[in-house]
Amino acid sequence: MINNSIIPIKNPWDDKFCNLVKNSNQLIEISSPFIGEYAVNKIFDFIKPQIQIKLLTNFNINNLINNSLNLGSLKKFRQNNFSIKSNSSLHSKIYIFDRKEVVVSSANLTFGGLVKNHEYGFYSKNPIINQKIIDDYCEIFDHENSFEINEENLENAEKIIKSREFNNRNLNNLIIDSDIIPHLKGWKKELFDIVNKFDSYEFSIDQVYQFRDHFRNLFPLNNHIDDKIRQTLQFLRNDGLIDFLSHGNYRKNWQTLN
Repeated sequence: MINNSIIPIKNPWDDKFCNLVKNSNQLIEISSPFIGEYAVNKIFDFIKPQIQIKLLTNFNINNLINNSLNLGSLKKFRQNNFSIKSNSSLHSKIYIFDRKEVVVSSANLTFGGLVKNHEYGFYSKNPIINQKIIDDYCEIFDHENSFEINEENLENAEKIIKSREFNNRNLNNLIIDSDIIPHLKGWKKELFDIVNKFDSYEFSIDQVYQFRDHFRNLFPLNNHIDDKIRQTLQFLRNDGLIDFLSHGNYRKNWQTLN
């Protein structure tokens, strides 16, 4: 294969994927909204000990509930000190190996994406095209709307998922408020209770600011209520419970049952 080659890729391409992983020596960068156990196990079967991985995905509690985003796989990445970031607008699927070889595809990092589904994309070793793709990937990864996922976020999500399983809730349903409330406390719980009462899934920070007096009464020693509201919204976002849509606008990822 010539160095500047660009060739189409269609499923199954798991052998090609595994070879690219196996031949990488320094860094693998991935953008995939959905992550599956099969594909992640393939990565860990073939990566070299010195490899670093950067993963960009969409950390959303409903993606975790329906297992389109496999929680165990994310934990495996974090246990190996690999960087995971989330962006709620992510749809692109990009695979970059040592910043020399690139795959852009419709395929998520899942069994379906590598083997089962009708996916299509291209493999490139063209340095000019690859540099543009790398620049675009880094722009999304480093964007202010892309946030780091840590062990605490994963643990919080796992508690909610396990409580649903214990209560024999249908895991294919949208998560409901009562699944979440027992696992929140302090500012998180109080702000969740306020947002939970909003009729629409989408809401603005200005709507939350209307409850400043409520929060002042609950937390009289806090002299920075607006700052704390913004911080707590970030915490709920980092736990996959809300999505950031645009400046000051959010979306709930749960269903309110009256």
